[in-house]
Amino acid sequence: QQMAVELSGSDVALIQNLLNRVMLAIDDGDGATFAHCFTEDGECEVKLSSTHKTGRAALSGFCEMLHHKFAMCRHWEGNVCVTATGPGTATNHSYWKAVNGGDVVSTGVHKDTLVLDEGQWRIQCRIIEHIWVKELGHLNVPTHELGAHEGAPHPQDAS
Repeated sequence: QQMAVELSGSDVALIQNLLNRVMLAIDDGDGATFAHCFTEDGECEVKLSSTHKTGRAALSGFCEMLHHKFAMCRHWEGNVCVTATGPGTATNHSYWKAVNGGDVVSTGVHKDTLVLDEGQWRIQCRIIEHIWVKELGHLNVPTHELGAHEGAPHPQDAS
């Protein structure tokens, strides 16, 4: 009979702080901090743009690119739901949003695989899915089709 694995309250708080640190690193353009929130071979995939980065050097550059592209935005992490998947492993499913002044410019979902790495929680793999983008409206297409802007429905197309 296998025992259920649970995370301590401390582990959940550490993971939530890690996820917030990722967002602050984007806002600050701090590629080194962003990259060290991931494992050495960590991965980040953005479904909408078909972007996939692997390894800390690529992740650091990715953070710096995001900072320059969205310099006026602040990024928020919310409704974090962390689940233990085994000893020293967990998943996160949470919502994110990017805000420019008082305007929300995009929202989406983070799907993370986390591991305890050298005594610290780190992201092994992050999948970023957009739910809504100001210029495109709701993206209610299957996840595997989110790479193409032209397939996304526009609010004025709704009947």
